[in-house]
Amino acid sequence: MRFAADGATRMPTPEPAPESDPDSALESPLESPRGPDPDRVLTWASLLARWIDFARGAAALPADADGRRWRSAVPSIIELHALALALDELIALPERERDVARDRASVQIAAAAARLSALWHGEEFPAALRALRDDALDALARAAWAGARELRWDGPGALVMPELPATAAILAGEDSAGTYVVAPPGTLVMPGAPAAWWIGRGDPSLPEGSPGLTVAPISVPRQVYRALDEAGCAVEDVMAPMTAPLLPGLPLLVALLERGTRVGSFPLPREAWAELQRRAVGERLLPVRHFEPGGTAEGRR
Repeated sequence: MRFAADGATRMPTPEPAPESDPDSALESPLESPRGPDPDRVLTWASLLARWIDFARGAAALPADADGRRWRSAVPSIIELHALALALDELIALPERERDVARDRASVQIAAAAARLSALWHGEEFPAALRALRDDALDALARAAWAGARELRWDGPGALVMPELPATAAILAGEDSAGTYVVAPPGTLVMPGAPAAWWIGRGDPSLPEGSPGLTVAPISVPRQVYRALDEAGCAVEDVMAPMTAPLLPGLPLLVALLERGTRVGSFPLPREAWAELQRRAVGERLLPVRHFEPGGTAEGRR
């Protein structure tokens, strides 16, 4: 077993490949599960070629215990990588099939990870395999939002959130399709911030005369947290992906439906909520920031 300068565990060096296959190398796909350039779109043919080379390299591993362990790990390594790539393409499946696909992928990832853990039982689990497992789990988490669409307010000025027809139908018990998260009517939505998002349902009808409202697909939906000072005055809005931890402040978007089940309601009646917004914000435009992992926030406006 080799260790890099950064302490990461590397795969054992394979024995020289046959002369007919000089480019065979076991390390390259594992060292970079998504290829040498993460932004490059791999064709199926090139992806298949990389893993054929990877499998050929496995045959050249030393015949000692470490080599046999890595050779036994190859099917699970390939499976985890393939699952990660497939989950990132989940949007291509019909909507009715996505839940089943996510559930199956979850079981397969757990099984492949368990097989790898068993191979290294009682020994340090290689960092490269840990990264590969985490990559598959991250793809599974992203897949939860496949097909998400967002309603964003682009301005100018703050939007006084109207009651969308979809919102009214859900509150009346007349609509239960998919997942639906929306700012309560009367919320003051700042430019650049989301006013609603949904999965598994059609786009809502929008009020006439609101050209600043834009509907667009989004990979991970966002929540908006309104930071307040000790006096209850709004200081700023912080946008964060739904994968982020809970942040300080008042969440502005409320989940009314989750996969067809009613899960929430607005915190206050419409007029009381609107009055609370006016007192906290007044006529100001609040700065809108985007939360970044690690606790930083980037100014948007």
